[in-house]
Amino acid sequence: MHEDGHGRMLLYKSLDCLKWTFVSIFFEDKSLGEMWECPDYFAYGDKDVVIVNPCKMVATKDEYHGGFNTIIFVGKRD
Repeated sequence: MHEDGHGRMLLYKSLDCLKWTFVSIFFEDKSLGEMWECPDYFAYGDKDVVIVNPCKMVATKDEYHGGFNTIIFVGKRD
């Protein structure tokens, strides 16, 4: 979680899996929860897929109830 209270995925790189260097903010959406657990990213065909489990989602009508949510983003990342 960022200090502004919103979920985001960060991209790091490592040559030895011991020393890591920050690369960039990989993905974020300030409207979807305060922390993202279990983030996953993979390519599926010609699309990029991001899956997150957002915490503290605010319920809106019939969406995001119960506290156990999974959100899937499908698109193409630059």
